[in-house]
Amino acid sequence: MRTLARYALSIAAATAMLAGCGGSQPPIGAPGATQLSRGSWMVPQGSSHKSILIYAGGIYGGVYVYDYFTGKQIGKLQINAGFGACVDANGDVFIGQSNATTLEYAHGGTRIVNTYSTAAVSDGCSTDAKNDLAISNGGNVTVFAGGEPAKGKTYSENDCGDMLPLGYDTKGNLVGLADATPPVIPCALLSGAKSLRTLSMKGFTINTPGHTMWDGKYFALTDEDGDKNATDGIVDASLSGKALTFHHEAILTDTCNGASTSIAAPFILGEKNTPVNDRQGRVIVGINLLCTGAGLYEIEFWHYPQGGNPFKVYKVKTELGSVEAVSIGT
Repeated sequence: MRTLARYALSIAAATAMLAGCGGSQPPIGAPGATQLSRGSWMVPQGSSHKSILIYAGGIYGGVYVYDYFTGKQIGKLQINAGFGACVDANGDVFIGQSNATTLEYAHGGTRIVNTYSTAAVSDGCSTDAKNDLAISNGGNVTVFAGGEPAKGKTYSENDCGDMLPLGYDTKGNLVGLADATPPVIPCALLSGAKSLRTLSMKGFTINTPGHTMWDGKYFALTDEDGDKNATDGIVDASLSGKALTFHHEAILTDTCNGASTSIAAPFILGEKNTPVNDRQGRVIVGINLLCTGAGLYEIEFWHYPQGGNPFKVYKVKTELGSVEAVSIGT
């Protein structure tokens, strides 16, 4: 899959073990105490824990769960390394598996809530405010209406082959990038539409497409070669009709391998979970595979939409491939 391929390239590029970065605690407003109610739990029910959880896939399997505020590992899901993930409005986490299923877990939970089957392995997913779950798989997009495993409908379009993970906005529009030869093509399943369609781009191009997510104000389109020098960027674009219009690009740099970055799935954290987030997020959480390849096992934090170098780093004990999702307890 894409994450592991990028990791292999990163290993080849990494030549030294360098120091990490420092800084202050991520500037995110803390939700109130979470009363957990389903399944078995990593965080005890009734805890006063300000519950924001980072779910990160291990290179050699398992999904590791970390406390956002301390970096402490609080649990592990004994499943495959994730093949793309997303969260819903309540903080439930959906994690793709190598057997073409996607598993749903409650925020902080260890019991599988639902299993979703697709024709091919998931590249990633997104949910909307109505709990629709869209899974990119094998060049198609399968949408499970209302999050019901039995209500999956698959969409495809010749010009939208090999769709990378798409993102929903708060209006139910689903937008993403097709991993095709240049020029890269944005595609969308617009709210109420019965088929995928291509979109035009105004004021920008994408060099190497990555995943798309909603940042609370704009569609955030990952460009894995944002500065044309092997450094990741995130393009903010607004949707109007059948066009995406450029607003800003954040270039994410680092210090472990020059300024270059290789972040498989940068996750933008807002004040609420993605499907209902109506204010632009201020923090990107991710794992730079170039640092991993240099022997530095870290979860890193960048200011958003400013970009630049990480302002905070958590050292971890496990070789991680990507941040699958960040979930805010409700």
